[in-house]
Amino acid sequence: SSFAVVSFTGESGFHMDFDDYQDDEDLAGIFGMGAGDVDDWVHFCIFFDSTPSVGLTEFFHLQLARLWETLEPELDAYMWHRDPWLVEPVLAPDSNEPETDFVPHLSGRIRFGDNVEDEWFVVHLMMRLTHRLGDATARVFDNDGDFLLMEAALQLPSWVSPTTSTNRAWIRDGCLNIVPRSKDFSGSLTLKEGLAAVRVGDGSTVARPGVQKALQRRLQGYPEKAVSMSTHMVRAVLPRPWAVVLSAFPQLVSSAVDHLPPDTEGLGSRRLPEKAKVSFQATEMSLVNIRLTRCQHARLQCLRMRPPAQFSLSRWPAPPGTPGDSLTRPRVLGANLCLGLKCAYMLDSRSAAMGFVRAAGLAGAAMATELQVAPWQEILRNAPVPLRAAADMAYRSLEMAAVRSVRSEMDRWFVLACASKVTLQAHAKDDDDSWMEVSMEELDASLQERAKEMEEFHKCREQRKGSRGSAGDTSPTSGASDDAFKPQPRNIAKTDVDTQVGPAQKAEGGKSVSERQGVRFEEPPVEEFSPEEDEELRAVGEKVKSLMLKVSSLEGVEGDTHDDGGSEGDDSDDSGHSGASPGDSASEDGEADPELLKYMRDLDTELEGVECEEGAAEDMPNSSHVRVDLPEVQLDSDLLANLLQSYCSETQLQPGPASVLFRELGLSLPG
Repeated sequence: SSFAVVSFTGESGFHMDFDDYQDDEDLAGIFGMGAGDVDDWVHFCIFFDSTPSVGLTEFFHLQLARLWETLEPELDAYMWHRDPWLVEPVLAPDSNEPETDFVPHLSGRIRFGDNVEDEWFVVHLMMRLTHRLGDATARVFDNDGDFLLMEAALQLPSWVSPTTSTNRAWIRDGCLNIVPRSKDFSGSLTLKEGLAAVRVGDGSTVARPGVQKALQRRLQGYPEKAVSMSTHMVRAVLPRPWAVVLSAFPQLVSSAVDHLPPDTEGLGSRRLPEKAKVSFQATEMSLVNIRLTRCQHARLQCLRMRPPAQFSLSRWPAPPGTPGDSLTRPRVLGANLCLGLKCAYMLDSRSAAMGFVRAAGLAGAAMATELQVAPWQEILRNAPVPLRAAADMAYRSLEMAAVRSVRSEMDRWFVLACASKVTLQAHAKDDDDSWMEVSMEELDASLQERAKEMEEFHKCREQRKGSRGSAGDTSPTSGASDDAFKPQPRNIAKTDVDTQVGPAQKAEGGKSVSERQGVRFEEPPVEEFSPEEDEELRAVGEKVKSLMLKVSSLEGVEGDTHDDGGSEGDDSDDSGHSGASPGDSASEDGEADPELLKYMRDLDTELEGVECEEGAAEDMPNSSHVRVDLPEVQLDSDLLANLLQSYCSETQLQPGPASVLFRELGLSLPG
């Protein structure tokens, strides 16, 4: 059945600027890093076949309600690591988008930060949505590009590349579709061209089975796996109002974790504004269960910071009647969460308002009467209850996205929590976090799976080459040559994994990771030289050897001219030294070789004034090279510098050794 839908009151105020929503400047300052990995995002667009040319607002409000109703089970069970689910209508192109290639649609962007599972959960939701709603087509990409094609890169047709895949990858009917290239055009498509090709519905755009299997392998176990990874229950000691707020709105924890640790300017120690209705004082403490994602839990466990005195363990007591020693970790967690909430309040982060969209649990049910209701509920009075509830969720998400200040929302729910009589409960212990430890067996299994995938890729590639022959392949879904797109698989090398894992496993009679994978390693080829290069290298070696012998003879060190077993004609003395003499490197009249003397003078010139950085004695800290070919009258600058340094270090009470020496030399220095 169809329902009449009215537009939101003040519709224009609900449109959200994603760039303004990101809080890049705040988060970059808090974390002390660029917003690169902090603000990794995934973007999705949902197009509908029967989009009308008029009445777009009413049409997309109804589609929002259908979307929330379809995805309600997954959205209700899942907890997002950073940004919660938000979808809004896009009815006009932005300044960077040409009007001729614009199609009205629903759009959303979610920052997932460190937790890439959020990104793949969005893919799962898009596949489920397009499967349930036959008239919907979705497109998903992230800040790296078409990550669905990246995941299935080894199974893609050879013609697919970043320059040819624009607007070719779509999700339709619950599976990935890749618009094939045509004979006369194989480049990128416009959005309208790609969308029109997918909507034909003749099956020509459905990606090959290998591509579908690659995505199914990545989404194996969804949504149960995703929900499990987004659920880790821990206990926290919090002031009762904040315990009620976080129990009712568990997604608010994401904003608290985002703002840890605080910046170095003492943000957590600042006083609250005078009109603030919230309080972060450690009073009326309660023990409560807090839901975290696994990624959030791991991050909090690795958090190293010195909190302000107000949030230190010594000032964060346990609930009355509970021994504090048994609740050390819950107290630390509660203090950190309150510190993160205070930072979000002080910064007035708009993204924190999205934590108040969905209420959960007993505390959420107690506050449900305070949640806003969609203004079109009276018009939808004959609609099914799930659709009406979904309309409320869609309305609240858009309303929270338009909130300009989170302080008013936090003040409002804090006051309501203070008056709430809901009973808070906590488990006897936290969830097991042994999943944080990765065993060697799990690492080996991952490496073996990757090696098997690469082996299958090479096998299929060789089969395609053999079947293609010299005629080439002109099918629309595969390239004429593998040279157009060659995913270059990296050879599995003997890395630190084998270096560290191999010995321990071999001691137990096992094999290293690479040996168990059956990977053969080949030594790099030895570089060979031509005969001319060999002759040149030998000549250079002879010159170097001759020069070293001359240097040794000049320094009084006899050159070693014999092999290990000695050579004929060698005259050795009783002590085993060679009979070579300085005359070996000098002319017949006993004078040194002029060429060698010139070489030594050049070295002296280069070394003159250069300080000896290594091997200098402590009593000669500023020793430098002294030339030996100077005239007889010369000054030893090092000796003079040391004498002056010693003289300056003497006290005026009695003369020291430097003063006595100067006096004996007839020198009178100022006292």
